[in-house]
Amino acid sequence: MFGAVGYWWAVPVVGRRFSCYDEVDGKAAAMSVDDPETTLVANGRVMQTKAPDEVKGENGEERPPAPERRRSSIRPLILFAGLIVLTSLLYGLMARGPGPLTEGPAPDFTLSLFEGGQLSLNDLHGQVLVVNFWASWCPPCRTEAPIYQSVWESYRERGVTFVGVNYQDTEPPAQAFIEEFGITYPNGAEERGRISDAYGVQGVPETFIISPEGEIAEVFIGSPTEAQLTAALDELLAAATEE
Repeated sequence: MFGAVGYWWAVPVVGRRFSCYDEVDGKAAAMSVDDPETTLVANGRVMQTKAPDEVKGENGEERPPAPERRRSSIRPLILFAGLIVLTSLLYGLMARGPGPLTEGPAPDFTLSLFEGGQLSLNDLHGQVLVVNFWASWCPPCRTEAPIYQSVWESYRERGVTFVGVNYQDTEPPAQAFIEEFGITYPNGAEERGRISDAYGVQGVPETFIISPEGEIAEVFIGSPTEAQLTAALDELLAAATEE
């Protein structure tokens, strides 16, 4: 199953990609500023942000500049800015890839934990797993953090394990985030994006629910509610009991 909660923002940056989801559906808008005082180019549209200066006529009267000269002077700027916008959009689409995995075997990984030691996904076979990709700079991650900690405390004795994978972040703010929200389940930073690439992660937060057999059972794009998260866990636990 696949749950799309919404999109926050995405900024393509050469060499790195930063994306974050929100509760409101929508699309990222590419924008570039050619001249912050005169021309703003957004989504291929050109808007004047400063009125043209008026000039004096022969008798001292004020009159606007000749329109043809203004059009001809800004036309190359419009074309150049449009090229920048198009290039940014194409790069963003290429960098984002096909999307997160929604079914099939969950890729194995080994995560170096912030508290020391390592965690291997294969070592947790037979348990229901919640693998959450997050970052300290992601606003929706702050919303979901107390929910994940609460659900973890309620389900940890029922064969459910939570794992946090810190995404495109640095350790000091990540550690501060964990301390702020009192997170006690295992967390660590991935190495060179290998885990997020294996899962097809597009941004944060993204959460993968994995069955005891190691299959991806559900994916949450954005922050799930507590009810959505517990419903997914209850369904897997009930199926495991029946077997």
